[in-house]
Amino acid sequence: MEAEIKKDFNLPVNFERAKYLLEANDGAATPSKHCETGADRNRVVGATTMIFSIIMALTAGLTENVDKLSLLHAPFFLGLITGGAMIYWFTGPPPAVTQGAYRAVEFIKANIKLEGV
Repeated sequence: MEAEIKKDFNLPVNFERAKYLLEANDGAATPSKHCETGADRNRVVGATTMIFSIIMALTAGLTENVDKLSLLHAPFFLGLITGGAMIYWFTGPPPAVTQGAYRAVEFIKANIKLEGV
């Protein structure tokens, strides 16, 4: 196999180094997959739905207390913030995602020179 790669691509072969680099970069797959699967979009939809359902419940289907649906009404404004944040509190990224992202950034800082680019 080494002879084929050398012949076809005229490159030196170092499988041990390639294995090390692949394993070190594997941490980038977790945050990438997390972002690609739409988990963030699902949380936005969940937060919006939760806020809307709270509004509907508090106004009895938009038939009562509609005058209090204003950003100037402090309880309503705080309810929007709390309702929107609640989804993120319970469905935040798992530690593996944040750890994988951190490892990816550290690997890039250590091995790729970005100065002058």
